[in-house]
Amino acid sequence: MLKEKSKLSIAAAELLQDQEYYPSSVHCSYFSCFQLLKFSLSDFFGLSEADFSAIEREAKQKAKDLGREWREGSHQFLINYVIKEIEKNYNSDISGDISDRINLLKKYRVESDYMAIPIDINKSKKAYYMAKQIHEDLKEILHV
Repeated sequence: MLKEKSKLSIAAAELLQDQEYYPSSVHCSYFSCFQLLKFSLSDFFGLSEADFSAIEREAKQKAKDLGREWREGSHQFLINYVIKEIEKNYNSDISGDISDRINLLKKYRVESDYMAIPIDINKSKKAYYMAKQIHEDLKEILHV
C-alpha cells in the first residue's frame, strides 16, 4: 500500500508543479520518499510497524536513561534508521548521498508547509528531481 501511495505522491508532485502549485508539489515530493522509506522497513528489512515502533521506543528510553533529551522526530528517526542500515550493508557514499538529499528535501517540505516564504518553480523542480533520484537509489539498493 505505501509503495503505491509513494508512486501516487510523486505523480501528484509533477502534476502540481505543472499547475504551478509549487508548495504542494514540494510536499508531495517529500512524502513520496518518506512513504517509500517506510515501505522499505517491511519489504526489505522485514520489520512490522510494531517492530519499528519498539525500536524507536527503545532508542527514546536509552536517551532518557543517559540523561539526554530526545530531539529526533518520528520522520527523522525513520530516515536515520534506513540510512544507517544502507551504510552498514552497502556503502557510505550512496548512504551519504541519499541522506543529503532526503534531509534537504525535508527542509524544503518544512519551508513549503510551515514557513511564510515563497516556494518558486526552481525549488519545486529541485525537490522533484531530488525525490526522483532518491526513488532510483532506493530501488537499486533496496529493490523497492
